[in-house]
Amino acid sequence: YSLFIIFWSTAFVAAWPRQEKNFGFVHGVYPPLLKANDFQQLTSTNETNKIFMYAFSIFITGINLVVALSWHIISLNLQGYVSEQTWIQKLLYISTIAHFGRKLRSTCSSFAPTILHVLIVQRLNAFYRIIAEKLTLLEGHETKHEHAQALAVKRFFFEAADAYATLFYLAFIQFDMIQLRSELVNIYSIDSFRRIALESALPMAIKYYSLTSSTNLKNQHAKSKEEENYDDFDDYLEMIIEFGYITLFASALPLGALFSICANYFEVRNDLFKLLYVYPRPIPSPESGLGVWRAILTSIVALGLLTNTALFAFTSEQLRSWVPSLFRKVDPTLDALFITNADDEFIAREGSGRYIVLLAFGLEHVIGIFALLLYIIIPRTSSLVLNDIKRRESDKLRAARALKKSKLSNLVQNEQSQKKTK
Repeated sequence: YSLFIIFWSTAFVAAWPRQEKNFGFVHGVYPPLLKANDFQQLTSTNETNKIFMYAFSIFITGINLVVALSWHIISLNLQGYVSEQTWIQKLLYISTIAHFGRKLRSTCSSFAPTILHVLIVQRLNAFYRIIAEKLTLLEGHETKHEHAQALAVKRFFFEAADAYATLFYLAFIQFDMIQLRSELVNIYSIDSFRRIALESALPMAIKYYSLTSSTNLKNQHAKSKEEENYDDFDDYLEMIIEFGYITLFASALPLGALFSICANYFEVRNDLFKLLYVYPRPIPSPESGLGVWRAILTSIVALGLLTNTALFAFTSEQLRSWVPSLFRKVDPTLDALFITNADDEFIAREGSGRYIVLLAFGLEHVIGIFALLLYIIIPRTSSLVLNDIKRRESDKLRAARALKKSKLSNLVQNEQSQKKTK
């Protein structure tokens, strides 16, 4: 299944430019339109100030990442993923928070820490969204196009780290496939309800309450909600993050693709509800492609090749079932320093670690070569668009010939009229 996801995602990002051109051809925006609004000059900043502001943006983003990762450590303790069983878990174990998490799970629900985790992550992302917009303005990008690209990269980098940090810990530090699968299921289920509740139900309730209230303050609030414009940036980002869940951790949750289909079915209708009842109708703006989002998708696919190979070789027991001679039973007294998961029953034999790493990276390179070949051989433009381009070039050539012939004919007529006049 991991192989299928790797090749499917590679084919997807390779074939998407073809689909973009087909859509652009149908809707009249291919070849791409250079919109003056996108390339309108915003500021003019010298290179020294730009470098300083980029460094400042990295520093501020780093502080926010430290805060976000600190919350992830707290969340791991609340959800019971960290204990004192292994040496690496002792580094992250916080007894007070872990004890509170056990009480929370027993008195409320086992989903309570996960719900709290999703809500806090959502607030962290909302806080960084404001910071990212201010940092991008301070960087002084010369055009709106560059500004939008820089903002997209910042927000994706932060929100991807916020979304995948716990999953990467469970997969590649604790090496626990069962808990990784459990966390993915929790994220899929709770995050889907969170989107519907916070993006449609809550804004609609606030708007309805504001419209029915008789106070002047509520009327002003309703007016501000009505004037708020719909921004598709968050919707794009949610889809990209979800694509990462499917691609980066394929073997951990094979049903993730099915969950995504079901979630997206409701997501489409949720977005339609937002456009109809929550926000004013957006003004259509023709686009010729995904822009920087396509580069981000390609990066996720390349990272997915590494993560799925690592899941196969180091996290799951699949490699042990293929090459059992490289592993032996765990000795709790002798192997205490080498165990990262207390439930591990097998560990690599002395001297066989290098062969396991060699097998993993060899497999990754072989799959990567085939994925790269697939990426190369998929055409980026369909025959429909190519034929249309050829037809346009032929029409331009005929028009140029006709214009040249007309000019030549006019020149001959002028010469003949001058001769008659003489």
